[in-house]
Order: sequence, then C-alpha cells, then structure tokens
Amino acid sequence: MHISTTQGGINDKETRFVTFYFKKKVIMEMWRYRVIQMLKKAYREGVLVLPEVLNALCPTQGHFSAWLNRRLNKPWIVHVAKPQKNPQASINYLGRYIRRPPIGHSRLRHYNGQNVTFNFLNHKTNQHEDFHCSTEEFIRRLVQHIPKKHFRMLRYYGFLVNRVRREKLPLVRALLG
Repeated sequence: MHISTTQGGINDKETRFVTFYFKKKVIMEMWRYRVIQMLKKAYREGVLVLPEVLNALCPTQGHFSAWLNRRLNKPWIVHVAKPQKNPQASINYLGRYIRRPPIGHSRLRHYNGQNVTFNFLNHKTNQHEDFHCSTEEFIRRLVQHIPKKHFRMLRYYGFLVNRVRREKLPLVRALLG
C-alpha cells in the first residue's frame, strides 16, 4: 500500500496553512494496530481464510487473537519518504505508478510455454536481474495486481476531496504563496 499525503492543511478559520510532520514510529504503530484489528474482525466474522500452516497453529479465535497480539510489539516496515521539493515529480510518479501495468512488455525476456523469465531491479544490489518462474507462478503474481471491480485506486481527503477541491485548492495555493 502506498499513501501520499500533504504535509499540512488549512486551519479551522481558513486563514493559514498549518504544517505538521509525521513520525515514522507513530505511523507504524497505528498502521500495525489497525491491520491487526481488521484481521481479528475478519476472523471473527468468518471471512478470513487462513493458510493451512497458520490454521494448525491457531485452531480457535482465541489462539488466532493471541498469535496476532504477539505481533503487536514487533516492528513493521514503514517507509516515510522526505517531502518532495518539486510536487510535479510526485504527481508524475503517481501517474506512472497507478496507470501502468504490473510488468512492462520490455521486461519480459523469455517464454517457452512452461516458464517465464523477466527482468527486475533488485533494490538490495541496485542491479537489474533476471527472474525465472513457472507460467502458473507468473500468472499468480500478475493476478495479485488486478484490482477488484469498482476498486478505487485513488482516494482523496481534506482539501483534495472532489466536492471541495475547486473551492479549497485556490485557497491553499494562495496561503502557501
């Protein structure tokens, strides 16, 4: 999941733009708590299907809840990027990210009817590498990126909500100078 947000908002009197900063640790703790609560609720309601290995470890709601609670104190990976000096760069990145296919045609290297080879950027080594997998595995990975029908890839909040954007965005721009 990617979240892009402004670094502030309009005060209640709409007389100035108030800047605020996000603390990575607080975001991680809130995110972790909310996800765990959602998983507990989904399990309670019977809509969460656990993998066999986890189902064997957690045969009851109490076991699953205890298993999740043990993860409440473990750190989760949350990346908070530095604010962009050029907002247009963020807009361009998001536009490419949201509208592009999960894998570009140019990254597909080989297909022999049973296996697929494609190129990817290994972020640990910062090198392009080839990845080989079965056709089934490739399709499984690809299908994960297909959003459900009517799923909204973008959601707007605050002064960017469609119903107030026309009125509020010029005000924000004026307040920011």
